[in-house]
Amino acid sequence: MLAKYDFIRYEISNYSKKEKQCQHNLAYWKYKDFLGLGPSAHSKIGNIRIENASNLEFYINNNYKNIITLNKIDILKEFFLMSLRLTDGINISEFINRFDLNPIFLLENSIKKYNDLFEIKENIRLNEKGLNILNRILVDIFIELENKITTINN
Repeated sequence: MLAKYDFIRYEISNYSKKEKQCQHNLAYWKYKDFLGLGPSAHSKIGNIRIENASNLEFYINNNYKNIITLNKIDILKEFFLMSLRLTDGINISEFINRFDLNPIFLLENSIKKYNDLFEIKENIRLNEKGLNILNRILVDIFIELENKITTINN
């Protein structure tokens, strides 16, 4: 029905008119840095995640923040979690420039297991069927990442 009105799917759960995608959400999905203000807000700056207290009174009186330093596996997991939500997926050369790792190598077992759900050209992306079961695919991707990064680091 949305296609009938010229809406296109650009993210797992979002549709828009051409060139009208939500830039705010795209910043998350492209794993850019962001600053969250107020109670329950989250921020990510580099490899630091900041989680503000959820209780308003506690937040105001204590300005409590939970600060988490993300390791390489955490960063890669979050990157794949976010980027594979997009119908464009992951640009291979941008990934290599950003992480100095080949995403096809990192995902080779998952790509083989779900080969009918992945499309690989300049980007690694999931087709419609793959987007619909992204969470299941991510379980295997996360296990594969942990194994590969641990092996690389040893």
